[in-house]
Amino acid sequence: MKVRFHIHYHTRWGEQIAVSGNCPALGNGSPGAALIMTHTGDGHWTAEAEIEAPASLSYSYLLMCDGVSLPVRTEWGLPRTIALQGGPLSVEDRWHDRPADAPFYSSLLRDVVNRRPTHPRNDMAGNLTLTIEAPTIDPSRRLAISGNLPQLGRWNPESALPLDDSSFPLWRATLDLTAEQARSAEFKIISIGRDASVAWPAGDNLRLPDAPDSDSFSRIVELSPYTDPMPLWKASGTAVPVFSLRSPDDYGIGDFYDLMPLADWAAATGQSIIQILPVNDTTKAYDAGDAYPYNAISTFALNPVYLRPEAMGSLNDAEATAEMRRRAATLNALPAADYAGALRLKLDYARRLYEMEGEATRATAEYRDFVSRNSTWLLPYAAYCTLRDLHHTPDYRQWGEYARFHPTLIKRLAKQHEREIGLYYFVQYHLDRQLRHVRDYCHLKGICLKGDIPIGISPTSVDAWQWPQLFNLDTSAGAPPDPFARLGQNWGFPTYNWQAMARDGFAWWRARFGKMADYFDAYRIDHILGFFRIWQIPSQQTHGLLGTFSPALPLTPAEMRDSYNFGFDEHLHATPWITDSVLSDTFGAYTGDIREQYLMPDPQAQGHYLLRQGFQTQRDMLCHFHALPCEERPDAAMRERLLGLIDDVLFLPDSERPEAYHPRIDGSHTAAYRALSEEQRRAYDALYHDFYYVRNDDFWRRQALWKLPPLIDATPMLTCAEDLGMIPACVPDVLHRLRILSLKVQRMPDAVDREFADTASYPYTSVATTSTHDMPPLRLWWQQDRQRAQRYWTGVLRESGEAPGILQPDTARRIVDMHLQSPSMLVILPLQDWLATADDTALHREDPAAEQINDPADPHNPWNYRMHITLQQLNEATGLNAWMRSRKR
Repeated sequence: MKVRFHIHYHTRWGEQIAVSGNCPALGNGSPGAALIMTHTGDGHWTAEAEIEAPASLSYSYLLMCDGVSLPVRTEWGLPRTIALQGGPLSVEDRWHDRPADAPFYSSLLRDVVNRRPTHPRNDMAGNLTLTIEAPTIDPSRRLAISGNLPQLGRWNPESALPLDDSSFPLWRATLDLTAEQARSAEFKIISIGRDASVAWPAGDNLRLPDAPDSDSFSRIVELSPYTDPMPLWKASGTAVPVFSLRSPDDYGIGDFYDLMPLADWAAATGQSIIQILPVNDTTKAYDAGDAYPYNAISTFALNPVYLRPEAMGSLNDAEATAEMRRRAATLNALPAADYAGALRLKLDYARRLYEMEGEATRATAEYRDFVSRNSTWLLPYAAYCTLRDLHHTPDYRQWGEYARFHPTLIKRLAKQHEREIGLYYFVQYHLDRQLRHVRDYCHLKGICLKGDIPIGISPTSVDAWQWPQLFNLDTSAGAPPDPFARLGQNWGFPTYNWQAMARDGFAWWRARFGKMADYFDAYRIDHILGFFRIWQIPSQQTHGLLGTFSPALPLTPAEMRDSYNFGFDEHLHATPWITDSVLSDTFGAYTGDIREQYLMPDPQAQGHYLLRQGFQTQRDMLCHFHALPCEERPDAAMRERLLGLIDDVLFLPDSERPEAYHPRIDGSHTAAYRALSEEQRRAYDALYHDFYYVRNDDFWRRQALWKLPPLIDATPMLTCAEDLGMIPACVPDVLHRLRILSLKVQRMPDAVDREFADTASYPYTSVATTSTHDMPPLRLWWQQDRQRAQRYWTGVLRESGEAPGILQPDTARRIVDMHLQSPSMLVILPLQDWLATADDTALHREDPAAEQINDPADPHNPWNYRMHITLQQLNEATGLNAWMRSRKR
């Protein structure tokens, strides 16, 4: 069958358009063998091919460059698919760029919110098929073509030609037109509601492009994307960790099945989304420290603590079952989540059930399918867990011959420890089964699930063990200093080796996102700024102050001199500035002891000191403290002062180019800075500002545009950013270009000259919230930060007088209303802030401080917040629920 392809695209010299598809004539999907098109003038490209198979043709267009076998640009989205039947066919397409309404192509909107009933395509006879992309049309509306021809109803909407949505969001209609009718046709795409209301688009009437040989070829004409005249879709939702949920059936911690009554409540109150924290396995020591959800041992395995034991199956021992329920009731009566207790109890149940049903489960088709779908990570994960238990440590470097991952050794281990390996398969199978069941239940209720992808992995994780080449294991990710953490943050996660990841097209990332898509409709990318550049701290240091942005464009001494007139001296500016005055100011009466034990005179600088061998890095110094007898160890304040000596530098060497340097963050707060001349301070200030806010901006933009597109396009999930912190100027533009939703928090405005953001000015492609899990919820913030609360009272709420000492429900409702009325596509509020709006004080926790999930300033944060009421009580909170329903977006 002859197929003619046509597309309009303006190329540059040396570029050409090609068609790539699933048949020999189009290269069988290989870009190097794609069919090169002919330029016929003014950006019009055509090609003809004889295509015998397949019956269904799938194809897309590529931008190629002379002499290069790989495309320099590809289309966004899925390939076009057409059925080949009958005579010659002309397809007249447009290039697919990432559209402005790209979020509507996400599984959240396409498959849940705007989901259509499944029905076969209505293939009508005719010589012309019109197609149009229209992803914003909700199921209560349909599209039709109204025009000047009889086939189009002569502008009468009641007689308009219906468009078929069986391939939503692609709509199509087929009709028969003569050549004259095709030349004279004028039409519009109209939207018709269930009540027969009609929405007409603005703008000129549409016309068909001229087509040669239109009498001999059937045509498929792709129209420009539909511009929806109706108001844009908006929704609200609730953010809450799974571990924070509470029901009578729990084992001391929230579990996946608790998401179902939460979905009931969300649906009943007019919400559309439930957002949770990461749910990957974090089990390292079976203790409370494992509760930290951002320190996963596997980016693929789910956390056993979220199992609903009875949903796995029933134990055949009545006495054991009764004992399990008794222990569960004890844990469930606690005000906070007992992570370690719940995990031990659930694994005890799982082991007992595994002994009963493991063999029968392995024989089922469902189990075999699960193992097949997850084969790349499942055995390494189960082997890791087995070795962790055998060696009583998650640090694989201490596992002897297994310290290095090797498939042959792992297969041998699997045979030797078949029972233990099988247990971890069994647990993951049930976790997958339960979360899929919950996902399907939520979808039936019209509720979407939004997950969370952490920026980091544990340095002693399966991923680091199995793929060490993908990570910089001698570094740690973190964050620069902020008002809440003056020393910066050191998260303890290795940074990514992006060059190594790119060699296989970011396969690890794409697989990670693909696994998320098994359960979620949307996701939050934790610290998306890390895809532009990450704050990287050498493993020998502990303070975030000694980090640098990676990658970045470091400065050479010559650049500092020639471009900024700064006289760089490596010995003075890249070595800790330690003088008698610094020591006296820092250590007072202890100066002599510190000088004698930790320092030696600097032979190159009179009156300066160098740290002795064994104390030159913060890690060395901490190891020294740890080796001392308890009674000889310096106290916490003294330890921090000693570590602070190492912080006092103006420049840090680049990790890849040690002859080039980064100005140390907050360098103007150092003694080394104060020792500069006035002229050199001005030069350093100019250098510092240019480095952090100008020099690297375009470089970081290119980094993000290299990494993010293949990752976010790997799945249809809706992508949402966590873009808080020290934000480069390029970030908003990149997020807009990639149609990634930004995060807006009123207490953390983007504008540096504002204390509180204006919710009315939020962009549509954003997620608005009152608080994040790293912030005090509204009630706690109102009590803790009285000065800011007062300014909010007078400046935002426009009230006079003194702000109430306790956030009242009516004030909380005004704050929430402000967010619900914002232009943001999504408003997702913490459960605690929804509860703050309730007049019923039983829905308020007595101590608001107990509602904070994480305090970033506390390295020992317990991550154990649990709602004080049950989900059943939440569903029965008539006053709160009625108010929320009345505020449906």
